[in-house]
Amino acid sequence: MASWVGKSTEELIDSIYKKINKLKILYPHNKDNHKYRWNVRVQNIIKLILLLLRHVQDS
Repeated sequence: MASWVGKSTEELIDSIYKKINKLKILYPHNKDNHKYRWNVRVQNIIKLILLLLRHVQDS
């Protein structure tokens, strides 16, 4: 999450949106492929959402 220090709210929201869309596209076709580590991807999105919430509360 250190790479997000100093980034704008817009950049954070855009990144979350892109990651969710990518997951929605890839998962139905590759859900049984363990190479994609779906749990890790979802956890990273959750962390970004929590970071966004903290960012908005501090504003």
